[in-house]
Amino acid sequence: RVYEVVPEGGPLPKADCWAPLLSLPRLLKIDADTIPDDVPYLRPDPSLLAPWRERLGPGPKIAIAWQGGEPLFEQRKREIPLADFAPLAAVPGVRLISLQKGGGRQQIDAVPFPVYDPTDEMDEGDAAFIDTAVVMQECALVVTADTAIAHLAGALARPCWTVLPEGGDWRFGWHATQSAWYPTMECLRKPPGGTWRDVFDHIARRLIAIREGREDPAAADEAPSAQGMGQAAPYGAGPDDLSGN
Repeated sequence: RVYEVVPEGGPLPKADCWAPLLSLPRLLKIDADTIPDDVPYLRPDPSLLAPWRERLGPGPKIAIAWQGGEPLFEQRKREIPLADFAPLAAVPGVRLISLQKGGGRQQIDAVPFPVYDPTDEMDEGDAAFIDTAVVMQECALVVTADTAIAHLAGALARPCWTVLPEGGDWRFGWHATQSAWYPTMECLRKPPGGTWRDVFDHIARRLIAIREGREDPAAADEAPSAQGMGQAAPYGAGPDDLSGN
């Protein structure tokens, strides 16, 4: 439990001991199996759902984001060209909804497939992410690079497939296919020597199988459900499964 947060530069309260924040998991004996993952711990305002449902229209929708904001580590690892999402756009009956903000939005006009971009109508400033959360609630699945969108989807307990590079951020682990923080998130990694397109070809095949009511070709165990896509998406696609072969 957090009892007090001290602003940067503010006076520190008296304490019996101190520890760096990132040392707390070791001191508290927290590991991947004991990380608190009770979601959702964020919920969108129900009054905003109906207006956005009308704007977005009927049918299965996939929310996407392809580029992180301020770099937390090598920015190239948090960027995926929107053009590589093309296999998702080719899945019959599915529409792509952009949640991308700031840098990267200009790519929408450069790709040959349709992406609905509602971000000009979405939240800004102190209300950031409120409308984003509502749009996620109206989408069957979120597919995103390593962005704040991934963490918001996880906090909302929305089905989310996060696409990661070979050596991604420590929060996603090195080889894990399921996020330790978010039970409804699956981690899909670019294979060694492979391309982003390999990953998205793989995702498209899975979505087509789900849409057609067939078993997920990457299935191992049960996965987070791609709600509205037809059936639960079986879980377990690891790095070796993402070659696109």
